[in-house]
Amino acid sequence: MTTKDEKIDYAKSYYENNKKKMIAKAAAWSKANRGRISDLRKRPESNHKMHSKKWREANKARADRLSRKSYLRKKYGITIEQYEAMICEHNNVCVICFRSPRGNGSRAKLHIDHCHETGKIRGLICPNCNTALGMVEDNTNILKRMIEYVERHKSQ
Repeated sequence: MTTKDEKIDYAKSYYENNKKKMIAKAAAWSKANRGRISDLRKRPESNHKMHSKKWREANKARADRLSRKSYLRKKYGITIEQYEAMICEHNNVCVICFRSPRGNGSRAKLHIDHCHETGKIRGLICPNCNTALGMVEDNTNILKRMIEYVERHKSQ
């Protein structure tokens, strides 16, 4: 029995080995079916974008969760359940400032902090700490100089 990753690897390999043939076949089909394609595009009930938009509006909570689920899987390789377990482990507070996230939308969620070189998840941080780390590009020398600067001017 093959795993999902093995199927994906096989499909990628097959495409790479047969790329020209597959593109030619798709182009030939499109050319042979231009009238059919044009007719389908004119019919409002077949408009996928409109259907998707209506579905998202009618199922906002589910659509948001599916979108988040897909994002977490593609970007970090984790499930939404793993993310929620991390939130529980961190007691829904930032590992840097120990505050809960405040605000709306993405500002109300803890962000996944990860090493940009290895992709390894380091922990969950609030949007403010995430922005601060991003501004200094995870450079510890800059962070040390910032601490020294604040300490030096603290008593003045």
